[in-house]
Amino acid sequence: MKKLLYQLFIIGQGRVELFFVLCVFSAYVLYPSVYAGSFSAFALPVYFIKKKKGVVIGFAVLLLYLFAAGTLLVTGEKESNGSKNLYSTTAGTLVVSQKLLPGDIVFGAYKMRKYAGEPEGRFARGYYISDVELRRISVPLLRSILHVRQSVSEKLFYSTGGELRLTQAVMLGDKQFLTQETKDKYLLTGLGHLLAISGLHVGLYAMVCYFIFGFLPRKLRLIPAGLMLLLLIPFTGFKIPVLRAGLLGFCIVVAKFVDFSTDVRKLLLFFAGIFILVSPSMIVSPSFLLSFSAVYGLLHLNDLKYPKFLAPVMVGIVATVFIIPAASAAFGSFNISSIISTPFLVPVISAQVICFLLYLALPSLSLEPVILLEKVHLLFIDVFAEKLGFVFTMYKAEILWAAAMMFFLYACARLRMLWLSFVLLLIPYIPAHVEKGGYFPNMGRSKGFVVVDDKVHIFFKGHHGDFLYRFIPYLAELGVEAADRGTIDIYGSENIFIPVKVTSEDYGWICVNRLDEECKAVYHTKSNSYGCDDDRVHILYKNKCSTGKTYLLSDTGDLIIDNPSE
Repeated sequence: MKKLLYQLFIIGQGRVELFFVLCVFSAYVLYPSVYAGSFSAFALPVYFIKKKKGVVIGFAVLLLYLFAAGTLLVTGEKESNGSKNLYSTTAGTLVVSQKLLPGDIVFGAYKMRKYAGEPEGRFARGYYISDVELRRISVPLLRSILHVRQSVSEKLFYSTGGELRLTQAVMLGDKQFLTQETKDKYLLTGLGHLLAISGLHVGLYAMVCYFIFGFLPRKLRLIPAGLMLLLLIPFTGFKIPVLRAGLLGFCIVVAKFVDFSTDVRKLLLFFAGIFILVSPSMIVSPSFLLSFSAVYGLLHLNDLKYPKFLAPVMVGIVATVFIIPAASAAFGSFNISSIISTPFLVPVISAQVICFLLYLALPSLSLEPVILLEKVHLLFIDVFAEKLGFVFTMYKAEILWAAAMMFFLYACARLRMLWLSFVLLLIPYIPAHVEKGGYFPNMGRSKGFVVVDDKVHIFFKGHHGDFLYRFIPYLAELGVEAADRGTIDIYGSENIFIPVKVTSEDYGWICVNRLDEECKAVYHTKSNSYGCDDDRVHILYKNKCSTGKTYLLSDTGDLIIDNPSE
């Protein structure tokens, strides 16, 4: 057993880093070719692990790769209107006409349709759509587990008259009852990692379980902790971050159980490489990049010398520093106040884990503590949003710059000069210079633009998801963090991210859906609304006719134009 663990965890002195780098390289170069991906999924483990064990591991990784590439596991139903059904799956949203149930494994002919406004590229995200009936395999055990998860989540909500909404998200990964206002406050305060169930929650579950069975000998306590790590995977809806953290944690528990001393840093790199071989698109997954970066940084925390009472703050600083490259490249928003706020909330979440486990066994006795802890948790979020929201900043890093920051962090870790990496905390707050002009992102269904002259004018009208994941990153890339005049209309939500000094329909030299003598260009929020009957500059998503001064965002993509009068 120890020899197998050595093969799995160590591979050989000095070779784990090379294995990880080659896994990343193969994913970036070969994706989305199934044949090339199959070859690398088998060949890399065989080459690095060697002997019969390498062949066994290679075949296992190959089978997992083919399974992940050709099948989807349905984890829940999003929407159903008879002719079109939307389901959440382990790979994203599935749109089909047939009726499916959570726990079904489906495969067949489906295609991916890129999200509106999503940049082109091999790693573009989108919906999985099928016009024909998919083959499916029903797994009763998975269906039962997912049904229990849904029942517990709904019971918490309805039995309390809608009071419990957050507990389901942080304990079960079910955010269906959360209000958009609450989600926005987490993002504003930089605490989104607490809302998305991930490695932190997995670690807290395992730790609580370990201490609950404190009356047992140390090795025996590892058994329920390890089982908890595995059970969390289905009970949180097969969330990919939980799957990664759960399997990694389980392997560490096994190593401890058999008294095998392993280098956790190498173990992290090895498993990260395996996960990338199984799912190559993971190299651009924000959740993977953030969780991997944070854990890698924390594993070097011992290289720093500091008083013990500062440990919670140092954990927050190191984790925050190491996620800056991935966060700035993926989201374009940042708040370093999470360094302070996270240590306050971790004990609250730990208490929520304990009370939630008690609720599963004794619901009538532990329901009130669960409600109380949720209120305390939300009170902290409200206070942090009010007092620390001003630290929120928008910063978008180019891919090459983000890669350079990652290399800098790696060098700091390897040279045991982790304190030097703290300089990255200042980078998101360096003021940016924005050139004058009109900036028009191609967001598809949602509309918006920014005009920069002597003042900054802003316009947005559309869906909340487009505002967060397309408009804000676009502004961050420009370096625009606030506006002097304009309007922001988010369907079903309020803007708490971009300060607008004066709410006004003054958009500088741009008019929206109207002609005016002072307007040098017209921006249309509806397609096919321009009759090509004047010589003004017109910007639309699509239109049936065009002139030499017509810009169609569906063709041009993101657009930048100068003031036509200058």
